[in-house]
Amino acid sequence: MRASAQAACLIKFRKLISQTGTDDDLFDRINYKYTVAFLLLLTLLATTSLVGSNRIQCWSRANYPKFYVKYINFICFITETYYISHDENIPKNIADRKSRLLNYYQWTPFIILLMALFFYLPRMIWRALSVRSGIDLLDIIEAAGESKTVKEVSDHDEMVKYIVDTIDMYVDDARRQQDADKRQTHILRKLCQLCCCMLGKFLGNYFITLYLFIKVVYILNVILQILLLNLFLDTNFMKFGFESIKMFRYGLNQPESKYFPRETLCDFYVREPLRGGEPLQRITVQCVLTVNLFNQ
Repeated sequence: MRASAQAACLIKFRKLISQTGTDDDLFDRINYKYTVAFLLLLTLLATTSLVGSNRIQCWSRANYPKFYVKYINFICFITETYYISHDENIPKNIADRKSRLLNYYQWTPFIILLMALFFYLPRMIWRALSVRSGIDLLDIIEAAGESKTVKEVSDHDEMVKYIVDTIDMYVDDARRQQDADKRQTHILRKLCQLCCCMLGKFLGNYFITLYLFIKVVYILNVILQILLLNLFLDTNFMKFGFESIKMFRYGLNQPESKYFPRETLCDFYVREPLRGGEPLQRITVQCVLTVNLFNQ
């Protein structure tokens, strides 16, 4: 008992100083580790591009003072711009202009951060449900790996004994549950176990059911995110990346995207306090959204 306790303390300490997940595979790590790290890096870059001074540059008249130009850039960034292609006339109706507003680019870092959260969500579900099985699978796997690296035979035997005792205790819980079911047969309980066999952690299939469920969640997460991006971009997202790389490689200009336009329009009103403060005129300026180069 004392040897098992010492081995357990050794495993817990190693887990504390080295947070390496061993209850997963390469597919899991690509999703919750590498993809999340890449998305967090993109979030940082997107945030940097938003707080930069060149996030938006709007055309201004030559006689405008610098603080006028700064105000126009600021008001157009926070009040949203709209996209009209070069071969279209600017609509005179305000409602038509508002229907083409671009109201997402301020939220790009939060969108990417939300994507990262959904990629990490299956891992959170796995860790939350696996510890409810009655056995710490991560602890057992790390103990098995530790037993291969220890040099002393006595330490190796302690590790093996700790693993065997832990598994035997887990299996013994299932034996006691089965004995209790034999002594007290409840029709409703038996029916639930028959119809929902995957839900019982004492039936021997808890981990395999949970493992397959998490794999399905990983796959559904990827599919849903691709479909949502395809819907948002209004394009064939499966070919979007390859076509962008091809155009960049051969120095071709990418076609203007209505979701990531580089040139947009902005409306703002000028008030004259000396004339009652009423809106006198609506000014339309053309802006360059440099932040959309990163977004696209």
